[in-house]
Amino acid sequence: MPIASQHDQQSSASSSVTLEMHTELAFVDDPPDYVLLFCVRQDPNAEAETYLFDAFDAFNTIGCEDMIELSKDQFCFGTDINVTENLDTSVIDRSIVDLVAMRLMRYDVDLYKRTGSRADRAFDNLLRALVAVRTSIKLNHGQLIIIDNKRVVHSRSHFNAAYNGRDRWLKRSLVQRY
Repeated sequence: MPIASQHDQQSSASSSVTLEMHTELAFVDDPPDYVLLFCVRQDPNAEAETYLFDAFDAFNTIGCEDMIELSKDQFCFGTDINVTENLDTSVIDRSIVDLVAMRLMRYDVDLYKRTGSRADRAFDNLLRALVAVRTSIKLNHGQLIIIDNKRVVHSRSHFNAAYNGRDRWLKRSLVQRY
């Protein structure tokens, strides 16, 4: 649900900015496998769209050199503003792609810490490839979407929030296979 004080921040509580492309919890060792988004209420003007970007489709359009670069433990992601635990990820390097399983491990445009290296170029090439395969949906009351967090990057469009208790409201659950 949107919060007025966070309207322009990169947070699920924002509304006036597009929420950047991301997988959930890119900054942890083992991100969740699935994200469930249940629409309690669509925004009154039905403006908000959920964007989906299939990494498998994107992988087919980028070069082998980029895929190898994306598989190296060299990508650092900051923590989400909603994280209040004492979680320090500032020096942990992780891979974005698991080449053996052909899985996307993590991706977050907003939280990625650039290094000015070849890794940045591979990250940007994947970004362009993801944008090219974007699809969008508008969730309505009672609808549930299940997102494979290790295959699909997602984001959300901006929308007009009134902050009157009738705004868009999604419930999010994260699922981890063991």
